[in-house]
Amino acid sequence: MICKTSIQVCLLLALVPSALGFGQGDHTTSKPSEVVELDAYSPVTYTDFAREDKCDNDDTEPSQCWVSQEGQYFRYGCKPGDNRVYTDECVDGCDGDCDNSWSWAGEYLGLCYDDGQASYSFTCHPDGIPTTDEPTEAGTEQPTEAGTEQPTEAATEQPTEAATDAPTEQPIEVSAFSCGDLGWDLLPGSELVCAESKVDNGQCSQDLIYEDAVKMCATAGGRLCSKTELEENEAAKTGCKADGLRTWSQTSCDSGHFTTAGGKKYAKSIPTECTSDFEQLVVRCCADVGPITGAVPGAGLPEGFRQAMSTDYDKSDAACGTGEPLDSTPCWTNPNDGLSQRFACQDGNKYIWTQNCGQDDKCSQENCSGEWTSTGEVVNRCYSAPDVLYQYSC
Repeated sequence: MICKTSIQVCLLLALVPSALGFGQGDHTTSKPSEVVELDAYSPVTYTDFAREDKCDNDDTEPSQCWVSQEGQYFRYGCKPGDNRVYTDECVDGCDGDCDNSWSWAGEYLGLCYDDGQASYSFTCHPDGIPTTDEPTEAGTEQPTEAGTEQPTEAATEQPTEAATDAPTEQPIEVSAFSCGDLGWDLLPGSELVCAESKVDNGQCSQDLIYEDAVKMCATAGGRLCSKTELEENEAAKTGCKADGLRTWSQTSCDSGHFTTAGGKKYAKSIPTECTSDFEQLVVRCCADVGPITGAVPGAGLPEGFRQAMSTDYDKSDAACGTGEPLDSTPCWTNPNDGLSQRFACQDGNKYIWTQNCGQDDKCSQENCSGEWTSTGEVVNRCYSAPDVLYQYSC
């Protein structure tokens, strides 16, 4: 038996997936168990999910080898431009003796199958199977002989384009809507960022070029995640099985934008690199926290607070602080309505707090009143406005 379910069930699911609520698109009707020549194949993984997950749960690990109830081992392969999943029978595991006699049993890449007990799907890996970046067991490394240790790969590795490209701490385009507005959950990680993968009308999007990825996130009310946010796992486990796929970031580099793994555990097999904007890749969107509740009341600075400064830099600078500052002030006047606000910060708190000062562009204390509020901006983070870059200091 080559199919994970019976051949009849596989063929039914492959030919009429919409009837079961899984899969989409038109598919061929080739006869199951059709033997094909597949000299150069790419590996395929299959992933089993809980039936109710309908093939969408990033906590589930993929497998390369399937064992039937009869104890037969099967590995999977795919071909360029062909969405069929091919199988090859092996002896004593899929790393052992395999027939190299590939056949098609009616299953396709990208569809979600239901065998009555679980759901499962197949993924093609033309660049090889991603490996997880799991830590080694502490204390198991053998000591080297004193004085004879050879330089490690990290010490002798030549710098890649990603390592020598633009500064990593670039200004972040803030999302138009907050996490609260969008209903996106804050995941373990930064308390300032949330993320979502199902941003195409609540569905997973197709792979997109950079410009279209930016538009998709903006249409959803968010923004592309930065390189650092992706590397720090801010968007991991947000769906669409994208943790192990190369993902767009908003961080620019010489020849395009940085891309990296959607989840940190795949960072070793999908390292950060500079990618042309015309590649079609996975889209994951981030957003920023909204106004913070419990605003601090006060006329004058509240107890425990002190004055904060906002420093402007030229918009053409690679990042805040790479060029000479244009201006540094504790008071900002909105050019649209002429109203001013002053800034404050608090020891042990990342957030910038503001208070309205009316039309006083000096933000004199006697003209500033009302609650102190925060919109989620923080100290020492570079922000991008339409005309300048800016950063707060406390």
